[in-house]
Amino acid sequence: MPPFPKPRFRYAYDVNREIAHLDAHFRKRGVPRKSRGETLVASWNIANLGDPKQVRRVKDYRLIAHILKRFDVVAIQEIKDDLTAFRAVLKHLGERYKAVFTDPAGNRERMGFIYDRRRIQTRQLYAELALVDRGRKTIKVQFRGKELNFHGFNRNPFMVAFAPRRSGRRKTFDFTLVNVHLYYGAAGGRKLRNRLLEVMALTKWAQKRTNTKTVYDDNIILLGDMNLPSLKSRDLIYRALKRRGLSLTKYSTDVDKEGTNLSGSHPYDQIAFFPQKTGQDYTGETGVFDFDSALFPDLYDEGRGLKRLRAYLKYYISDHRLLWAAFKA
Repeated sequence: MPPFPKPRFRYAYDVNREIAHLDAHFRKRGVPRKSRGETLVASWNIANLGDPKQVRRVKDYRLIAHILKRFDVVAIQEIKDDLTAFRAVLKHLGERYKAVFTDPAGNRERMGFIYDRRRIQTRQLYAELALVDRGRKTIKVQFRGKELNFHGFNRNPFMVAFAPRRSGRRKTFDFTLVNVHLYYGAAGGRKLRNRLLEVMALTKWAQKRTNTKTVYDDNIILLGDMNLPSLKSRDLIYRALKRRGLSLTKYSTDVDKEGTNLSGSHPYDQIAFFPQKTGQDYTGETGVFDFDSALFPDLYDEGRGLKRLRAYLKYYISDHRLLWAAFKA
């Protein structure tokens, strides 16, 4: 994503008051507090985090960190090569939180996870999903009368195996999160073709891997910015996600049009898993946290309008809402 333009108007906010707005909105949207019985998993594309042309301030990092603190583990997309901003967020999260991330790939972006180390621990598996030549050749799509092959991800999905902190010998729900940021493009042409190939490669790999006897963990959860335009069956990307049996968590919060972009028009971000493997550990609780409905109410009320509010949010916070789901711990 190219950096968003810096707003040309002046606006000052009190960070403690905005944190109070966020806390009230967590309650309104029914986002659970952390508990022994649940693991709260989330995904958030934090737009251009670390881009030198989109510079956030200390108080912005505090707000971002406060949203992240509500969850046990969060997949983050759009971490830029320069880690200064990412480390600033971690600083405001405190020593309780740790992070793992990749080296930059397409668009100079890293993929990362932030997790609450008192509640979640990493296991042995850390990997990027990079299909070898034989696997790439089996991914094909019919597009405008031609059969096309998959040549590789623009940004390799990043997988890490996690588990809740154990209490004695009690069995816990262990899982592998696969953080994805799929290719973004137009509704037709080469860019759509590339996005469709990436979706097909991801879902084929996930289906095959969960049914392999030697898999490290068959509770594989795909999450992230999948650039899904629509939840309608006629949408090519939606059909490709669903065709291999993946279940997409349903947005259960009262958010307009069920979208994760600020206008609520597109369900770009998704959390998906195979119900026969992971469904019994999914609590059914999920939702979009639309921080844009909570932050900076006086900016909107001052008559500067929705357009200016969103411009401010895109630059200093993000253009994506956070998506979360709860699993049994």
